[in-house]
Amino acid sequence: MEEISAFQDFETKGNFIRNRLITLWNYRRSSLQVAGNDYHLLIIFKGIVAYGLWFEHKWAVQAAIIDAIIGIGVCIIMMVVIPFTIPNVSFTIRLELIPLYFYLVKMQKIKSTWENH
Repeated sequence: MEEISAFQDFETKGNFIRNRLITLWNYRRSSLQVAGNDYHLLIIFKGIVAYGLWFEHKWAVQAAIIDAIIGIGVCIIMMVVIPFTIPNVSFTIRLELIPLYFYLVKMQKIKSTWENH
């Protein structure tokens, strides 16, 4: 049985951060980088909007309206554009449009009351 050198042991076990950085570097170079980064930015923006609504900041409703419009736009792109540009993806009806519509309408109704409060 071969003995593992200290360097090999360090490479496999000891350097968790280095292995994660290499994984992130390889991810950045992949073809899905743009879509993945856009998705992460969208989730971060939704978190900021949720924080603003939770703590009743004045800017929160305007940010929520922008969030709803972006969400509706992404759903429409996923329904209409993507199935005709990528052959493996078929047309689907996105049910997220239903709550997004009511979310947008509710935020537009409370906007003036929220900002004057």
